[in-house]
Amino acid sequence: METNHIILETKDLCKSFGALRAVDLVNLQVAGGRVHSIIGPNGAGKTTLFNLLTGFLPITHGKIFFNGTEITNLPPHRISKMGIARSFQITSIFPDLTIHENIRIAIQSRTKSNYNFLTHFKNLKGVGERLGQVLEEVGLAQKADAVAKNLSYGERRAVDIGIALATEPNLLLLDEPTSGMSEEESSRIIGLIKEISARLTVVLIEHNIDVVLSISDVVTVMHQGQVIAEGRPEEIQENQKVQEAYLGGY
Repeated sequence: METNHIILETKDLCKSFGALRAVDLVNLQVAGGRVHSIIGPNGAGKTTLFNLLTGFLPITHGKIFFNGTEITNLPPHRISKMGIARSFQITSIFPDLTIHENIRIAIQSRTKSNYNFLTHFKNLKGVGERLGQVLEEVGLAQKADAVAKNLSYGERRAVDIGIALATEPNLLLLDEPTSGMSEEESSRIIGLIKEISARLTVVLIEHNIDVVLSISDVVTVMHQGQVIAEGRPEEIQENQKVQEAYLGGY
């Protein structure tokens, strides 16, 4: 995978809520083919930044570029169709549908049959094949007929990631993908992220520092809406500013 181009860039990005500036002049560059983690204490502005990047919040000031094209303040569906997908802190799946139905809907959203939900997916060109690929990738092929609300938390997170992958993105944004998981579930999601990163650029918000240090190529640290440090994991681990603001002398 090509890694020498900038796939995502922000210039002086700001978001204000009244007198509070949740994102404050953030200049971010994400290189293609990398796992780029964004860390910081609660309230640092990480999820707000994701919401700006994906069109879920309007920007107060600044610009966003994806593959050199400005996407500032475009609606979420247009940003998604350009090749950016995301997962959320709280899983956004249909609880009463099966795993394969959740993922199939996302696949159909990228086909000419995107509104033809009454036709069996096996009769839709390419949908069944792609569905099988995504189910295998997220490790849920054997449970495809399970109803989403009956899954473990880790499995629901895997479905959420599967829905994002089903839209065939170039850039995947993951918001705290291991939050609230057991060690076993967390290890499974980390393995999945490593596999995904072999072919996609991944931007990750994560509180688990061990996860960040183990899978990241680049780490950006936010504090009070601003970027206070950026570098390789080992550089961030040793950064005094970061230790004071977030790691507590880690």
